[in-house]
Amino acid sequence: MSLSKYLQVITKGDIVVAVLILVAFLASMAFFWLNPGAGQETQDIIAVIELHGEEVDRVELPPEGESKEVEVPLQDVDYEAIIELEHNRARIQRMPEDVCPRGICADTGWVQREGQAIVCVPNRLIIHLEGIEDDDDLDRITG
Repeated sequence: MSLSKYLQVITKGDIVVAVLILVAFLASMAFFWLNPGAGQETQDIIAVIELHGEEVDRVELPPEGESKEVEVPLQDVDYEAIIELEHNRARIQRMPEDVCPRGICADTGWVQREGQAIVCVPNRLIIHLEGIEDDDDLDRITG
């Protein structure tokens, strides 16, 4: 069937329905684009700091509008890595080239979702985000 035959079959009602579907789709996309956290439960996040495979610290991220810096003394060099913490996000400040030659950990930027991590391979430093578990709540109920 050629395109002209399809165009003869399409009615004004078909066009109205197609436009309504398109508008609904675009409105929902705009809503989730403008509100990235919509539909997700907000929960507190902690930054877990590991050095040479061992957990060094667990730091609760500060409330909205506040920031915090954590200094982590590195083992193989005489330097302290500085970790910046803000509301639900964390990053490593850039270190000198002799401490971290390529600076990939600093280039990673902010991590802000549970499960994301920053890894500094030369110093064996890992910062990853975890959600704070509430033992009082049920995970799920099946029946």
